[in-house]
Amino acid sequence: MNSKIAGLVLISHGNFALEALKSAEMIMGHLENVKALSVVPGMDLKDTVKKLEETVNEVKGHAGVIIMTDIIGGTPSNAAGILTSSMDNVLALAGFNMPMLLEVLISRDLCLNDIAERICDVGKNSIVNITDNVKKSLK
Repeated sequence: MNSKIAGLVLISHGNFALEALKSAEMIMGHLENVKALSVVPGMDLKDTVKKLEETVNEVKGHAGVIIMTDIIGGTPSNAAGILTSSMDNVLALAGFNMPMLLEVLISRDLCLNDIAERICDVGKNSIVNITDNVKKSLK
């Protein structure tokens, strides 16, 4: 485990987190201190918190851990919120997409506050109306 970079846990409803991690590995190669966790039917909030805590502890080093969830208000983000209230040096962000994931993977050597700022900016800027851009470029 590389303790100089923040650990990363992706958690989502179904296999979104797992497949996003596979896509990131296809782009970036092998990734250290990164795990994906799927919330599947039958898992309640208590089960999810327990599994998430175990997963966070697997990747946590001196640089802390980033938890990225699929949507705010769902079981994955609620579990992340519970953990961040009781664990130090853990950052939780909701609504991740591929640009955010790639950015966090190249920024894990920064402090958690700087990572949070960068990731939120990337998330906002990665949503683009391609159709409008193409039509504007054709004028």
